[in-house]
Amino acid sequence: MSVEKLKLTDLEALGEAAECLKILAHPHRLRMVQMLLQADFTVGELAEACGLPSAMASEHLRLMQRCGFLVSEKDGRQVFYRVVEPHLKNILGCIEERFGAAIVPATAVPDWLEGTFHRIAVPELPRRVVAFARRRRPAASAPTMAVLEVLRSVTSAHGAAQHGIHTDAAAIPLSR
Repeated sequence: MSVEKLKLTDLEALGEAAECLKILAHPHRLRMVQMLLQADFTVGELAEACGLPSAMASEHLRLMQRCGFLVSEKDGRQVFYRVVEPHLKNILGCIEERFGAAIVPATAVPDWLEGTFHRIAVPELPRRVVAFARRRRPAASAPTMAVLEVLRSVTSAHGAAQHGIHTDAAAIPLSR
């Protein structure tokens, strides 16, 4: 197939997309977006859910606001954040479809979060308990695989500059 017949996005637009994906390529930011797709939250609530100091959570939120993903609204003395970029729901859906398992320290699960969690002991960490949740998911669709490939390339290109991002090939496997 010749290149002229392919439907291709302008490289400048792809550059903007790569910059925005780079902003998302952080586990705490993804967790915040996951939460904000379900409800509006304050910095303190998001920080608690991510196990971060409020100042660090504010910095993550500022970066996502600058990219146009979020807005903040003041209600009295509290500032609530919400998602305004409608495509984030699809991106997070692809991520959740592919990476359905979550292993987090039980202390990172805030009291107000509802759901069923199974506790498993980690022998190397005798005083900690880990929550594990997994939902059976079908094999990833072709569009999901395409998004994962883009995420992999952006993470590989820019992830090393982000704290907590692992850029080796096994970090984002494309098959189950």
